[in-house]
Amino acid sequence: MCSTLHQHCNDCHGIVGSAANAIVLYALIVQYLEESKKRGVYLLIVNQNLLDLCCCVFLFICVSIKVSNINLRSELGYILYTLFINENLAICCLSASILNLLCLTVERYLKVVHPFWSKKYLKRWVIYALIIFSWIGGITSFLPFGIATTYVVDGTCMAYQLYFDTPSIKSGYGTYNFVSFFIIPMIIFCLLLCSHSGSDEKTDACDGGA
Repeated sequence: MCSTLHQHCNDCHGIVGSAANAIVLYALIVQYLEESKKRGVYLLIVNQNLLDLCCCVFLFICVSIKVSNINLRSELGYILYTLFINENLAICCLSASILNLLCLTVERYLKVVHPFWSKKYLKRWVIYALIIFSWIGGITSFLPFGIATTYVVDGTCMAYQLYFDTPSIKSGYGTYNFVSFFIIPMIIFCLLLCSHSGSDEKTDACDGGA
């Protein structure tokens, strides 16, 4: 019962999320093409929405494959399982989305707090590099791990079984994943927020003194 409800929730999440992100992505691309001055931040925002769209699409594909009767004993079944059924690609996109959001936050901070420095050094190729970094970082952070720890036994899918059965892998990768995609981003977000608030207070003090 709970498993069926979970699948239905994921299915709805995938459908609604895909539709919403597709509409927003279309609007962003049209807006970017109509802009006379192409700003690099638009590319990061478009990439953020694209990653969210891919995550929802892969989640929908995952649920669709789960409810269908596919022979997982075949090579095709194994590929489908290690990439889709265990939500491997969806998690990769989610990880890449976190990295891209981090890059977008830092880019906005530099634009607002250090406008002259950012204008000099944040060139278009830097934005492209950040986009590539988010995709590669998200994929390499989870895809090899998901494939290596997943296997099929007599048609039964054993999702990340080696991860759960091996304490050293569980503690090592679990710590790495928690620190890399939760602790470090939260620290950076808080530091940038505090720094931005401090710069605003200094600006207000200078305006008041003047």
